[in-house]
Amino acid sequence: MRSLPLNVLKALSHLPDSASNPEAPHESGRGTSNRHGRTLLKVRESRSIERTEGMPGKYAWPDRVKPLTPHELFAIKNALAKTGDLRGHALFELLISGFRLREIQYALVSAEGARCPVHWKFSGVTYQHIMSKELSAYAAASKLEPGSYLFPSRRDPKRPMLSHQISILIHKWGPNAGLDRVITGLEVRRSMSIPETLKELRGMLELQY
Repeated sequence: MRSLPLNVLKALSHLPDSASNPEAPHESGRGTSNRHGRTLLKVRESRSIERTEGMPGKYAWPDRVKPLTPHELFAIKNALAKTGDLRGHALFELLISGFRLREIQYALVSAEGARCPVHWKFSGVTYQHIMSKELSAYAAASKLEPGSYLFPSRRDPKRPMLSHQISILIHKWGPNAGLDRVITGLEVRRSMSIPETLKELRGMLELQY
């Protein structure tokens, strides 16, 4: 299957939820104007890099969380594209854009991509709208309707996949890409918090497309 361009994913501002969510409370009505022109990798830059090692008051990554190199990330993306794994490709895009596993688990299908919950509050949930041809292609191929879970459970489509089931999918990326390591979602997110990795990976993707 032809590799889909990675740089079409854009981040929009928080939008109010128009569909009910069976797992999360109703979304707050706060909304701001759309932000256009951001590529997938710039989504990560637009979110504050809050896990930089050594910064006062910031979270320090555990030593067991080993970041991936730009070449390893590039190899994983190409392996997913070559196998035609649309679900894996969509999951990979959300991970490298900086979303946490819980945010991905409860992501909802939208008309042009997905909506990921980024803040849980007593009054409701705030979503970040991600517009992407890759996410739309995966949703269309999987026959997912807008408002349904982006990664639904096979036993009950009205419920999302369990987090450990999503982790199992990620664990397969390393061997499938010819890497001698098992990949975790946290390692992918840590990799994208390193400015040098972000810059080099963007350059590699620009050369490819």
